[in-house]
Amino acid sequence: MSLLYLFISFTIHTGACYRLNMYNVDQALDNHCLDYIVNFASPWQQQIISFCFRPSTQSERISYLTWNNTADRHFTFEMLYEENITSQDLLQWSATVDLAERYQIYLERKKDFASFEDEQYLFYNCSWPWFGPLCQFSFGLFSDGAFGIFVRSIFTSRELIVNGSMIACYSHLKCETLFTCLDWRDICDGEMDCLDGTDESGCWPLEMNECSSDEFRCHNGQCISAVFLADEPVNADCLDRSDEPLNTDFSETCFNNPSFACEERMCRPGKQEFPCGDGQCIGEVDRICLNGKRNFLSNDSCLNAMNCLLDMIGYDEEEWCDRLCPDVRCMSEYCPDSFEFPAEPVLFGHVRLIFETEKLIDNVRLPSYVCYNEELCKDFLSPTIYINGSACRHLSQLNLSTIQSSSIFSIFVRTLKHTFRSCAVIPSGIYDCNHKNAYQCKNSTKCISKYRLVDGISDCLHGDDEEYKESCELNDHHHRFRCFDDKKRCFARLVVRNGHYECHGNEDEATNTALLRTRRVYFPTLCDGHEELTPIVIDGRNETDETECEHWPCNNTYNRCDGVWHCHNGADEVSCPGSICPPLQHMCVLPSNLSELGCVSIDQAGDGSIDCLGASDERQYCRMNYALAQDFRFRCWNDTICVGKNFLCDGVRNCKFHDDEQFCTSNTIPLDEEFCDDPKTKLEKFICHFSDISRSEKFYLVLQNMQTYPPSLKVTDDKIERFPIATRKPFSKSTIDNDIESEWIPRCNRGLNIRVRIDNSGNELQRCLCPPGYYGDTCQYQNQRVSVTFQVRVGSDGRTLFSIFILLIDHEGKVHSYDQVQYLPSRDCYTKFHIILLYATRPKNNSKNYSVRIDVFNTITLNYRASWIFPILFPFLPVYSLAVQLLIPNFPVQPTQHCPLLCIHGQCIKYTNTEKTFFCRCDHGWSGNDCSIAQHCNCSPDSLCIDQPICVCPVGKFGSGCYLKQISCKYNECLNNGQCVPDDPRHELAENENYRHGCICSEEYEGIQCDYHVPRLDVSFAGDFIIPDSLFIHFVGVNDHSPHGRTTLLKRIPLHQTKLTVYAPIDFNAAFAQFDNKYYLIVLRESFIYTGNISTQISNPHQCVPIQELFNTTMVNRHLLRRIKHYHTPCQQRKELVCFYDEVHFCLCDLSRNANCFEFDFNMTHHCQGLNPCENGGHCFNDYVECPLTTICVCDTCFYGSRCQFSTKSFRPSLDAILGYQIRPKIPFNQQPAAVKVSVALTIIIFGLGLVNGFLLLVTFRKKEIRNIGCDIYLLTSSIVSIIIINAFSLKTCFLLLAQMNLITNHSFILFQCRSMDFLLRIFLSTSDWLHACVATERIMIISKGTTFDKRKSKNIAKWIISFVLLVVICTNIQEPLHRQLMDDEEEQRIWCVIKLSPSVQLFDSIIVLFHFLVPFSLNIVSALVIILVTARTRLNIKRKQTYKEHFYEQLQTHKHLLISPSILILLASPRLIISFLSECMKSVRDPWLFLSGYFISFIAPIATFAVFVLPSQTYKQQFLQSAKSLCYR
Repeated sequence: MSLLYLFISFTIHTGACYRLNMYNVDQALDNHCLDYIVNFASPWQQQIISFCFRPSTQSERISYLTWNNTADRHFTFEMLYEENITSQDLLQWSATVDLAERYQIYLERKKDFASFEDEQYLFYNCSWPWFGPLCQFSFGLFSDGAFGIFVRSIFTSRELIVNGSMIACYSHLKCETLFTCLDWRDICDGEMDCLDGTDESGCWPLEMNECSSDEFRCHNGQCISAVFLADEPVNADCLDRSDEPLNTDFSETCFNNPSFACEERMCRPGKQEFPCGDGQCIGEVDRICLNGKRNFLSNDSCLNAMNCLLDMIGYDEEEWCDRLCPDVRCMSEYCPDSFEFPAEPVLFGHVRLIFETEKLIDNVRLPSYVCYNEELCKDFLSPTIYINGSACRHLSQLNLSTIQSSSIFSIFVRTLKHTFRSCAVIPSGIYDCNHKNAYQCKNSTKCISKYRLVDGISDCLHGDDEEYKESCELNDHHHRFRCFDDKKRCFARLVVRNGHYECHGNEDEATNTALLRTRRVYFPTLCDGHEELTPIVIDGRNETDETECEHWPCNNTYNRCDGVWHCHNGADEVSCPGSICPPLQHMCVLPSNLSELGCVSIDQAGDGSIDCLGASDERQYCRMNYALAQDFRFRCWNDTICVGKNFLCDGVRNCKFHDDEQFCTSNTIPLDEEFCDDPKTKLEKFICHFSDISRSEKFYLVLQNMQTYPPSLKVTDDKIERFPIATRKPFSKSTIDNDIESEWIPRCNRGLNIRVRIDNSGNELQRCLCPPGYYGDTCQYQNQRVSVTFQVRVGSDGRTLFSIFILLIDHEGKVHSYDQVQYLPSRDCYTKFHIILLYATRPKNNSKNYSVRIDVFNTITLNYRASWIFPILFPFLPVYSLAVQLLIPNFPVQPTQHCPLLCIHGQCIKYTNTEKTFFCRCDHGWSGNDCSIAQHCNCSPDSLCIDQPICVCPVGKFGSGCYLKQISCKYNECLNNGQCVPDDPRHELAENENYRHGCICSEEYEGIQCDYHVPRLDVSFAGDFIIPDSLFIHFVGVNDHSPHGRTTLLKRIPLHQTKLTVYAPIDFNAAFAQFDNKYYLIVLRESFIYTGNISTQISNPHQCVPIQELFNTTMVNRHLLRRIKHYHTPCQQRKELVCFYDEVHFCLCDLSRNANCFEFDFNMTHHCQGLNPCENGGHCFNDYVECPLTTICVCDTCFYGSRCQFSTKSFRPSLDAILGYQIRPKIPFNQQPAAVKVSVALTIIIFGLGLVNGFLLLVTFRKKEIRNIGCDIYLLTSSIVSIIIINAFSLKTCFLLLAQMNLITNHSFILFQCRSMDFLLRIFLSTSDWLHACVATERIMIISKGTTFDKRKSKNIAKWIISFVLLVVICTNIQEPLHRQLMDDEEEQRIWCVIKLSPSVQLFDSIIVLFHFLVPFSLNIVSALVIILVTARTRLNIKRKQTYKEHFYEQLQTHKHLLISPSILILLASPRLIISFLSECMKSVRDPWLFLSGYFISFIAPIATFAVFVLPSQTYKQQFLQSAKSLCYR
C-alpha cells in the first residue's frame, strides 16, 4: 500500500477527515441515499432516516449522473488492487457502498483468477467537500463532523417562518378544498377538508374497528400492542397519540425534529388538534405554526388588520401592527360592512365566521354570524339566514351563554368547537348505525364508535355519549380509567392527563406515583404524623395511615434523623449527623447564653418544662396548636404564641420578651430576603430548622441499623461504575457556516439541500435529499407509506444475535421495500425500532392487497427462526401505522405437514401470529408465492439468500450482497471471553465511527467490555436439609429515591453438588432463597453489593416466618392497614426472629428490634412470555420477567433434563435414564460419583461371569454327538445368546460412560450405538427367555412321547423354532430403534439417547413386554408341573402300592430342579418387569441405587444358565464332566 494510498489519503484529509458514503446509487425511484441516525432523548428508541433523491416520477431521475468528471482523479479496480487497497479503505475515502462492495467482489474473484466486467468501474478520488460516485455532490455548509451532526445542526438551526410557509402536500387524493392543500393527517381525522367529504368517506371501517384482548384500541380505531400503552410519554405509538398523555411541549419541538414521533403522528384528539404538517399541533386560532402554516396574514389589509386586532400574529409583530392599524377605527378604512374572517373555515372544514365592522369599532370582538354546512348540521341547527348561499345563524341564536363580547377570540373558537363537533362529517360510504360497535346519538342520525363513549369529548349534540352509563361493560374496559368516587363510568384513556379534570378528586390528572400514595399502604409513611392515605372504612371506622398508632415506635428507620421530632422527647433526633452534643443529648440555645449552642439531656426534653430558647426541647405545644402552619415552631418565652421562621430576626418584636430577635447576629435583612434564607451561624441554622417543613418524604425502602449477613460479608461503600454509558458527541452549530443564505434551510421543506455539479465548468444545481415521508424536487409532496414500530422479546436466547427483516409485500409476493435491524436481546430488549416502508410506485396500486411481513434469523448460524404477517387493514390511509411487540419463539418454526399451499421448491411455514395463514419459504434459487420462479441470487457464499435482492449477512458482514466486512471487532475489546458483536454498519457509516460494537458477556461478567465481575454467591445448605432439585433466589436492591428493585432467578442444583453458585443479576442489598414454599434470608447488607464473592448458607435460624405463625387468627384476619401497625411486636418479642412475611410484604428485624417492611410480589409469574419450551408438563421460569437471558425448566416427578425432555417413566428400564445423569462430563473417572464406579465394577464382574457361563455351556454342548435332542440345541443357542448379551451390555455401559464424559463426540457413532445397543439387549434377553421356555416345552414332549420320541425330528424342529423365535422377537420390538433419537442438551453439554413413543405405540410396546415375559414364564411353570404330573401318573401304573399323592411328592422331589430353574430365572428377570410397570417412575436422578440394583440383577439370568440348567440335571452334568475331561486330555 504505497504511493497511491498516501496520495488519496492526503487529498481527502487536507479537506476533512470525515466521510459520506452514499448507497442505492443505481435505484430507479429513490436513489443516492445517506443514512441519519436519529438522536432520541430516550435510549430505548431507534430510527434510521434515509435521505435520498426521491423524484416525483421515474422520468425525473437526475440525468447528470453520467457526467464525465475530468476534474478529479480516478482509478480502475485493477489499479487499486495492485496497490493493495481494500474495500474498507474506499469506504473511508467516501466511496459509495455500492462501489465498495463491487470492489470487494472483484477482490474475491481475483483470488480465483476470474476476469469479469467489474474492472470497468472507476473510483473517483474526491476533494472535500465533494463526494458521490462521480464527486458531483456537496453539502456546502458541511465543514466538519459526521453526517448525523450535520443533519441535527440543519434542523436545530431552522427558524420561525413568518413570511410564507414551508409545507408539504398530500397529492394522491384529488379533491376540491378551501385550504392550500391536503396534509396526510387530514384523511380520516373526523373533519371535512374536501368540499365533497372524500377525505372522510372511507373511514367507517376504521371507526368500527375492534381490537383483540392483547391490544389497545387507539381513539381513531388503530390497534397497538397493549404493552405500549402509557409506556413512553414523548414517543406515542398510536397514530393519533391517544395512548400517551397530552404533551404539548414535545409538539413544539417537531419543527426542529425529523424523528418518527413527529413525522409519523397526527394530533391528539381533544386539544390542539390543528396539524402543522410536521408533527407540531396547535389550537385552531391560537397562533401560526412555526413552519408558517395557518398564517392568516395575506395581501388583504382588512384581514391583516383583523389579525392585529385579535392578536393572532403572536410573534413580536406589534410594531408592524401599529403601523398598519394603530387604532380600531382603521377597520372602517380597510374592511367592508361585513366580511369573513379568517378567509378559510375556522372549524371542521365548514364553520365560517362573519364579522361586522361597526361592531368591531364598538369593541365587540366576536363575529355576528356563524355559517356552516347545512347538510352536516341538519339534525339540530336549522339556519336563520343565508349569507352568500351559506346557511348561517346569528351568534345570539347559538346558545353560547358563557361567551361575552369581551371574550378572547381563541376561547370563543374553542367554545364554538364544542358546539359544532357533533356535525363534523357527512355519513357516506358504508356508514352503518346497525354495526355492533356503533352508538347512535339521541335524537340524531349521527353514529359514533362505542369506543368513543365517555372519552371527554362530546361527539353527540346533547352530550349523551359522555353520560353513557355502561362504559364499564365495554370490551375495552380493562384499558379505561375509573374515578375513585364514580363506580358507574369508565373513561377512555384519552381523558388521562389531558389537561381537564374529569374526576372530582382530580385523579385523572395525577401521575401514577401520586395516585398510589393515596391508595396504597406504604410502610415508611405509617404513623409519621402526616396523613397520606385516603381514609378507608374498616369495621365501620375511618382508618388511615395515622390511626391506631399506639404500637408504633416513634424512633424507627424512617423517622430517625429526618429533622422532625416524632417522639415527644425527640429520641429519634439525638446523635444525628451534624449534632455537636454527646449521645442522648439535644442541641439547645440556653437562655443564659444566647451566643452559642449548648446541649440538654434527653431526660429534660418533652417533660413540660422549657429549658431552651424557642422551646426547642418542648415542641409538642406548637405542633398541636399550629398544626397547619408547619413553620410556626418557635415558641415565645413564657407565652402561648408560636412564631414562624420567616418572622425571626425581621426587626419586628413578635414575642413580648423579644426572644425572637435577641439571638440575631446578622445585620439588617434586605426587604426581599428572609432571615432563614441564608443563616450565617450554626446557632441560626439550628433555630431555622425548627420547622416541620424540612421533613423529607420517604416512600421507599431504606436499610439502616441492619445486621449484616453473613457476618463475614465485608462492608464497603465504594461505588463502582459498572455500566459506563457511551454518549454521542454533542453537535456544534459551527458545522454550518455562519454566512448561510436565508433560503438554504427552508427550500427543501423537511429534506436537505445538496449541491450538484453538472459539468467541469463549475456549474451547479441545488437539489434536495428527502426523508422517506416526502418526495419531489423540493420534498414538497408527502409519500404514501407504512410506519412500523416494533419491539422484540425472547423467551430465552438472551445472548443470541438476531437479524430481523421487515418487508412490505403485496398479495403476489412482490417485495416493495424492506429494512432490517440487528437485535441482541440483552442490549435491545426495551428498544423500539421505527421503520418506514415505501410502496414501489407513487401512488400505490390500489388494486393490490399489501401486508407487512417480518422474518427473524439467527445471525450466528443463519438459521431461520420465525415469521409474522400483518395485513394492511385500512388501505385508504395515506400513512398506515403498525405498532407491535414480537415474541421470538424458543425454537425455529418447523414446516407444516398439512398445508393448503403448494410449495414447489420450498417449505410451507405457518405465520407465528396467526392460526390459519401460511406462506412458502423458498429454497435457494427460487421465489414466488409457490416457489416456482427461478432466480439468480447475488448474495455472498457465506450468507443466506431469502429473496431477490435480500441477503441475510453473517456476523461482521454487510452490504446488499454481504460482501463487505465490518472492522468493528478487528481489535476485540471484549474481555473475559466476551463475544464481540458488531453494531449496525449504518451506525458506523452515518456517525463516522469505525469501531462501534457490543459484547455478549457470560453470566460472570458484565459491562460494555465484560470487564466487571458480577457478585457471586456460593450458597450451601445446613446439615439438616434435604437438597432440592431447584430453588429461587430473590435479589432486592434498595434505591435512594425510587422503588426498590427485585429480580428473581431460578437455579437448578446439579446432582453431584451440595451447594449452588449464583451470579447476581443486579446490584443488591438482600437476597432470599425459596424452596418448598419456604423463604430463607441468605444475604443482607445496608450498602449495595456491586462485586465480590459471597459464601452463605441456608439454615433454619434464618428462615422467614409467615405471619400465621406469629399472630393469632384474629390478628391475621384483620385488614392489612390495621394489622401492619403491629408488625414491630414480633421482632421485639422474639429475639431470634430475622424476617417474616405476609401476603404483601417482606419484613426484616433490625438491630433495634423494629420491623422494616417492603412490598414483595409473592405471586410473580414466570411464564416465559407464554412460550414454554419445557416438555412433559414442566414449568418454565425466566431469570428476568421482561428481558430474559436464559430459561429454566422445573420438571415434574419422573422427568429431568434442561427441558424436562427425559423421562424415567418408561415401559422398559434404560441405563441412560438410571445412570446417565450420574456421569459428570469432562471429569476423570476417578472423580466420578460412587454410582458410576460401582456400575462399572458390576459390569466388569457380570462380563467376566458371563464369559465363564458361556464357555462352560459351550464345553457342555461342544460335541455334536452330545446334542441329541432339541433341548441341547436350545441350550447351546442360549449359551451363544448369553455371550452376545454380556458383550452388548458391557459395550452399552462403556459407550454410555464415554459419551457422557464427552470422550466420544461423533454424532453418527453415538446415534448408531443408541439405536443398536438397547435393541440388541432387548431382543436377546427376550430370546433367552423363549429358549428357556422351549427347553421346558420339549421336556413335556419327551415325557409324553416316551420311547416314541423322535430325536432327529426334535433337532430339526428346534432349529426352525429358534429362527422363528428370533424373527418374532425382532419384529415385535422393531419400534425400539425406529423411535430412538439423539437430543442435544446445550445446558449440560451432553448428547442423550432417548426414545419417544406415541400413546398407541406405547400401549403396543407394553403388551409386547408382558407377552415376552409372561408367556415364557408360564410355559416354564406349566411344563414343569405337567412333567411331574405325567411322571407321577406313569409311576402309579407301575407301583400301585403307593398312592398317587405319594408318587406326586416323590416326582416333585425328583424333578424339583424343573421348578427351581424357571423360578430362579423369573426372579432374576422380574426386576425388569417391575421397573417397567411401576405405577411410580424411576426417581433415579438423585438416588439411583434401587434401580441400578434392579437393572443389574436382570442380567444375572443370562449368566446363570449353566448353573440353572446344567448343574441340576444329572444328564447335562455328566455330559459336562465328560466333555471337560476330554478337553483336558488333549
